[in-house]
Amino acid sequence: MVPDTAEAKIILTPEIIDILQKADKNVYAIEYCDGNATIKTFGKSAHGSHPEDGDNALIKLILLLGKMNNVFSQLTVFSENDGKLIGLNIEDEKSGKLTLNLGTAITESNEIVFELDVRHPVSFEKEYVTKKLSEKLKGEVKETFYHLPLYVDKNHPLVKTLLLAYNKVTGENAEPIAIGGGTYARVLPLGVAFGPCFPNSNAGIHCADEYVDLDEFKKMSDIYYYALKELCTKRKN
Repeated sequence: MVPDTAEAKIILTPEIIDILQKADKNVYAIEYCDGNATIKTFGKSAHGSHPEDGDNALIKLILLLGKMNNVFSQLTVFSENDGKLIGLNIEDEKSGKLTLNLGTAITESNEIVFELDVRHPVSFEKEYVTKKLSEKLKGEVKETFYHLPLYVDKNHPLVKTLLLAYNKVTGENAEPIAIGGGTYARVLPLGVAFGPCFPNSNAGIHCADEYVDLDEFKKMSDIYYYALKELCTKRKN
């Protein structure tokens, strides 16, 4: 997820006080205690595959801390979620552009340990992404969790049948899309993600107060009914 809050505890010095005084007061809140301070930043949460829909509070904090310490300034390359600041602005026709989201960061044993969520185009290998990160960053780059990309050609009978069901119920002439989100479709011998969100519908996936619109739920049920009917009929033939 795109983090909606972040904080750092710092020791105040004249230099740091000067930096804070010159910084945009709308970006952070600060609490003082015995010569120390806790800086807090706030943003808007969003699904990790769509960082552009959120407002990354951690990036705001790192941009501020980067003015105080060069160690943090390394991570400012993640302030653009298309990867262009670190040489990862890649895309392909099948699945679109790479996205990245700086999701967590902590200080541990005098080091910064952070987790970066990268969704890369299907025609690129994960090793390419890791290599680029290793070239640009000081320190260790380690893969912690990975899913193989899932891609089914838009002309496959499964995709064409599902799209037929969608267009029949909605009256649209829609085309299939590729998304960066991970789904359980990958555990099937052949499967794709099909719904349940409609275009321009803000259901707040994985966020607080996630919901489903009842009118959309009814439409979704009609689409699934028609799709299953078509798939089962074709199966019998």
